[in-house]
Amino acid sequence: MDDARQQDDTKRMIEQIREMRVQMKALAAELQSKEETYKELLDTYTRLPKNVNRAVYTNRILDIVKQVKKQKVDINKVRAASLESAKID
Repeated sequence: MDDARQQDDTKRMIEQIREMRVQMKALAAELQSKEETYKELLDTYTRLPKNVNRAVYTNRILDIVKQVKKQKVDINKVRAASLESAKID
């Protein structure tokens, strides 16, 4: 009876080892993928300009906001004109 129990324990341990090997392979592949992503991001980061200051970004944002406001005004003008022409028809 002890031999049967020991064989069952051994089979269970062997199965666990196989599962762990599959997990190890999956984790190794995931690690390699993440290392490649890290290298790509690091390369992108090193190519970015380092001397850009906050004022430049602030000015860009303000310019974009001005453009959006102008576009809203133009859209409202077109909308009003189309409503006006619809009333005439």
